[in-house]
Amino acid sequence: MTTTVLYIVLGVIGGVFLLWFIYEFNIFIKLKNKTDKALSNMDVYFKKRHDLIPNLVNTVKGYMKHEQEVIEEVTRARADAVATKKGEKKARAEAKLGAVVSSLIAVAENYPELKASDNFLDLSNQLSKMEMEIADARENYNEAATQLNTKRETFPTSIVAFLMGLRKRTLFKASRRERKNVKVKF
Repeated sequence: MTTTVLYIVLGVIGGVFLLWFIYEFNIFIKLKNKTDKALSNMDVYFKKRHDLIPNLVNTVKGYMKHEQEVIEEVTRARADAVATKKGEKKARAEAKLGAVVSSLIAVAENYPELKASDNFLDLSNQLSKMEMEIADARENYNEAATQLNTKRETFPTSIVAFLMGLRKRTLFKASRRERKNVKVKF
């Protein structure tokens, strides 16, 4: 009789553990998918920005004959961002692209004819809107990744995460260039 009770108790404990494991596994799948979706949404905005930048550069080229270095830097940064596919390198490449495009817009301030151009104004407004959408997408990704990372690192769910092979997700951060104060001259 004692052995039967022991088997029943072990069976109940095993069943409870199995149900808990399945429950936590499914939560991890939801968090992983939410994080992947947020990253994919960000990629959509990056693609839109990549498509917009050549139009902006071509508009600016005609006016900024003396600023060839800035134009070339934007072109290189865009090519790097398009070529980089994943992870922290992608985040750094996109941050650099955002920073050099901002410097292109800042240099354009020195050209009154360019600032008055309808095409330039339209493109720079689209780019500003795109940057805000990218910032929102980064925030959504960082929130999803933080939820996943926290659950992944918390005991006892860290055991489930380990068995699933889940890795820590890297958060998007501002680059050194983006952290610098903007110099405004009047």
